[in-house]
Amino acid sequence: MREDQIKELEELSETMTADMIQIAYAAVECKFDTEENRGNKVWLYKGLNQCASAITKVEQVLAYRRGGLPPVSTTEATQAKHEANLIKKAEMEAAKLKQRLS
Repeated sequence: MREDQIKELEELSETMTADMIQIAYAAVECKFDTEENRGNKVWLYKGLNQCASAITKVEQVLAYRRGGLPPVSTTEATQAKHEANLIKKAEMEAAKLKQRLS
């Protein structure tokens, strides 16, 4: 995944979170006084649940790309490979930072 794609996913996550908050407020403000309002409240809570699920998936992808969420390793070899990739990525980031500070 490219750096610009990661940045886009981060921005998307922020936007989706703002939307989720608006949906939550709308759901809370809906009353149970009529059948239509009850239906609207249920519909909004379903939307809230789906929005939260989508945000969670985006955050999982971002966590995985940052190395914060390790892949499921079924063998020692795949775990070692993952750890080697994390070390390589950290070394690359350190080199970039060192170059920027020079």
